[in-house]
Amino acid sequence: MIVTGIEQKGKKKFKVFIDYDFAFEAGADALTLYSLKEGEEIGGDVLETIKKELIYPAAKKKAMDLLLKSDKSEVMLKRKLLESFSEDAALVALDYVKSFNYIDDRRYAREYYISHKRRQSFMQIEYDLRQNGVSKEDIDAAVGEVAEAEAVAGRERVDLLPGSFGKFSGDSYTEEPDPEEYRLSEELEAARAFIRKKGCEDISKLSYEEKGKLMAALRRKGFSTAVIRRL
Repeated sequence: MIVTGIEQKGKKKFKVFIDYDFAFEAGADALTLYSLKEGEEIGGDVLETIKKELIYPAAKKKAMDLLLKSDKSEVMLKRKLLESFSEDAALVALDYVKSFNYIDDRRYAREYYISHKRRQSFMQIEYDLRQNGVSKEDIDAAVGEVAEAEAVAGRERVDLLPGSFGKFSGDSYTEEPDPEEYRLSEELEAARAFIRKKGCEDISKLSYEEKGKLMAALRRKGFSTAVIRRL
């Protein structure tokens, strides 16, 4: 194996390429310590030592630092790690944080849904989550968990859609929640918030043309026909 390139990255870091593939980042002291020079051969045992002593610990620390800043899906975290580390180092770091349950796509989807469900259409939320590598199964499960948690809490809701997921009796919840109906009811609130931001408090007072433009704007934002019909 040959060190085919050493490129400076910032003031203190260097990107090291082995056989023309990006291998790792290192500081000037590490280049000296492991006698890394462009155009020279690097033994497999030396590379393994570098991985164990330098690359893997740095990748694990980077993963932890990234998660301290904000929760991420597994795909999001891997993308960030690959900006500074090779594929194998990124996978080692992912395995490390997963061993402590520091990343959990279902948990990420649940928290993302909670924070966006009254501001965005479900289609937009689902699209954003899928773009970040969260599976449809985890998204659906996350919505179900949120619906169940709110049902157990006995939080009375206003504007439940016809055929809603359950009924309240005082502070107690008497039926199993239906995640689909819950999702629609939350999306309805998001649609109403969007309309208010447009300066409209009463759709019935809009002209036919104004109403058509508003409905088109809602569709562009991903709101479903089922929700738009209930406005």
